[in-house]
Amino acid sequence: MTLERYNQILWATLGTCAGLGILGFGGWLAFNLSREAKQPTIIVAKPNEPKPKQDLVFCEPVVIRGTNRQLFPVAVVNVEDPDSQKTVLSQTFHSNLVYRYSSSNCAFGQYGGASRIFNVIVKDTQTGRQWLLLNQPAQIDSVNIPSEKCKNGEGPVPCGVLQWHIRDQDTNKDGVIDKKDALVVFHSDGQTVQLRAVTSHNASLIDFVWDRDRNSLLYQVRMDSNGNGEFEESDGTNILEYTIGKSNAAEPVVDEDLKKDLLSRIR
Repeated sequence: MTLERYNQILWATLGTCAGLGILGFGGWLAFNLSREAKQPTIIVAKPNEPKPKQDLVFCEPVVIRGTNRQLFPVAVVNVEDPDSQKTVLSQTFHSNLVYRYSSSNCAFGQYGGASRIFNVIVKDTQTGRQWLLLNQPAQIDSVNIPSEKCKNGEGPVPCGVLQWHIRDQDTNKDGVIDKKDALVVFHSDGQTVQLRAVTSHNASLIDFVWDRDRNSLLYQVRMDSNGNGEFEESDGTNILEYTIGKSNAAEPVVDEDLKKDLLSRIR
């Protein structure tokens, strides 16, 4: 075999592999875009459109260790959509925010921006009494529960604090609650008796961290800069801080004069 022929075969092989790689990536991208397009939402009210026939799915229970509380997340499925229940109940393997492995997609933190969980039943195991966490439909993204070693600074949140990430309002008024609406931080104690908002509806949670030395929670949020009720890449972000036992609500951290200084350097 001549060198020229060898090079021709080599380049042909590389070209074929590259082509297959591009096709594979394209298929993967199309699949994920399709999944994104089909992600569920919580229907509030769409003008001139009847609500679809829906039913309940009770998700993986959550036990709050050290208390007499059990949580039963409740998801909603569209009865007329065969993919709806499949999305909720299909098997998966992931680590969620409660430090456990879930055997189904019906769990806190599983859907990200398109959770089907719209309420939670709270049970007092001593009295048997049960009640709803929320008094209105919402999209419950996740809950952070203190670690058993929270006194040593371990886990996502301080001792005695349950932190909920919830979209409880249709902030852009499009008839559904989904990832376009504000993801708000709520706190409750371990008994889950009272639920109070920590961040406002003009800010949508991106991420958070527990400052263990100061016993405060720092939140990275996206602000509704243009006032359209949606939280898009073009909207600015900010840092808020909530001090356990001292703050009524999370407050901006960054000094306004420093923000003006930063802006003057880039404009």
